[in-house]
Amino acid sequence: MRKKVLGLACAMMMTAFLTACGISDITGKSSSSGNLSQKELTNPTVSASVVHHPQGNPHKILIAYFTYPENTDAKAIHSDKYDVMSSASLKVKDGVAVGNNTVIADYIANQTGGDLFSILTEKPYPTSYEETVDQGKAEIQNQELPALKSHVDDLSGYDTIILVYPNWWSALPAPVQSFLKETDMSGKQVYAIVTSGGSGFSDTIQNIQQTEPGASVHEGFALHHKDMDKAEEMTQHWLNQMEFTQ
Repeated sequence: MRKKVLGLACAMMMTAFLTACGISDITGKSSSSGNLSQKELTNPTVSASVVHHPQGNPHKILIAYFTYPENTDAKAIHSDKYDVMSSASLKVKDGVAVGNNTVIADYIANQTGGDLFSILTEKPYPTSYEETVDQGKAEIQNQELPALKSHVDDLSGYDTIILVYPNWWSALPAPVQSFLKETDMSGKQVYAIVTSGGSGFSDTIQNIQQTEPGASVHEGFALHHKDMDKAEEMTQHWLNQMEFTQ
């Protein structure tokens, strides 16, 4: 069920460093696949609808995630100050760029049998890092919610929603806000997992609670970019605590 789009006031920290509160999905340390050429790098194939787990969904979980690389042209994410090949936000495998939040969401789906959903905007974000930083901040500051090209029309088959997202300027990225505005999660258990350069959840839990008053919203865990090499270990530890594994 879609909800009518309403205004949402987002808390901001305008003086924070980019690595702590900026576009936190695309900053970090070096990748182990830095020998790939720019033209070889491609986006993963992403469905504009829910991807159902082939082995079923015993825990009735939907993993909804937002990641910058799936919302722009990964081949062109490059500037003099930012090189896609040296960013921990992108895991490059077989020439495919995969964002941090995709890594976490895929791992959760594989371990739980849950279904996957990528939050995709109709209009791609700029391939320039600096332009995306500016646009992301302006969207939050001006409460501009982008239109989405991916939607979940029916949540009746799910008891649990795991929301995976980056911290953008100490708030939910505007596309995640769009997703929450149009998706009624009343009666669901919602767990938030955030990636950041160091800011953690900031005000994002409150943002989710305000937009989904009928849902039970919980902190999952926060993962900093410097700890991405431990992403699977930390994710597995949380899944074991929650008894979500198959």
